[in-house]
Amino acid sequence: MALQLQQIGCNESVLLRVTHSNLKSFSVDVRFSLQMTVESVKDKLWRKCGTSVNSMSLELYDDTNTKV
Repeated sequence: MALQLQQIGCNESVLLRVTHSNLKSFSVDVRFSLQMTVESVKDKLWRKCGTSVNSMSLELYDDTNTKV
């Protein structure tokens, strides 16, 4: 699962483009609070893609597609 970071203005949230390593056609933009824990981010992603929290490996990429 890969996440691409895009911060919107001075909001307390970020909009992430979420992709899935096993679901090649899966791509969705999801807004996350900057106050969320990794566990709560994974829980929110589980609701979007169905992959269990324990099976997730998250990667973050910037807007140039470089791994952060």
